[in-house]
Amino acid sequence: MQCSRGYFTAVPALAVAALAMLAPVVLQAQGRRLPEREDPVLRADCRLAAQAIETGRPSPHWGWAMETISACDETAGDALAKLWRSVPTDSIVLMRLLRSAREIKDQRVYVAATTVARDASAAWWPRATALRLLAAYVDPGLRFHTEDLRPGPDSAGLVIRTVSHWVQNDGSQPLAAGAIPEIQALLAELAASDPNPDVRYTAQHLHFFIKK
Repeated sequence: MQCSRGYFTAVPALAVAALAMLAPVVLQAQGRRLPEREDPVLRADCRLAAQAIETGRPSPHWGWAMETISACDETAGDALAKLWRSVPTDSIVLMRLLRSAREIKDQRVYVAATTVARDASAAWWPRATALRLLAAYVDPGLRFHTEDLRPGPDSAGLVIRTVSHWVQNDGSQPLAAGAIPEIQALLAELAASDPNPDVRYTAQHLHFFIKK
């Protein structure tokens, strides 16, 4: 009988231990990540990713860093905001930046991207990419090709896709309460009065679709 009681008391303990070990795997399978502060491996990766993004060293790790940083709820906001403050002009690099930034809703990234979107002296690509990011904060399911948001021979064929599953986490400085209406107002303002006709066109389309 003692063995029997010992057996039955051991089983729940083993089950609890097994569930604890499986919890991180289950969270990842469901698209939910452990917070950076609770995952020492992720925390180390985030530090290296932020270093590679901010300094460009080690340079072979830059692509990996841009993929990794979007999982870093504590580190991503500062690192990505710094990129937006010295925003690149290369369209491929901008696409990588957009993919990473739209997964983290952080006030610092929002402020930096808004500054780029408003900068009338900046080129169209950075401004359009910044506007795409801001629109993704309102409706993360919308997907456009940036080049389709510029007037041209194929402008009438704008392709819009809606993604039903996405991962979008709050950064360590979540968006302020008024950020979403501010984004909608900014798009309306640029659509009506920006001196660059391409930016007006981009803002008009984004404003139209995030209102739907």
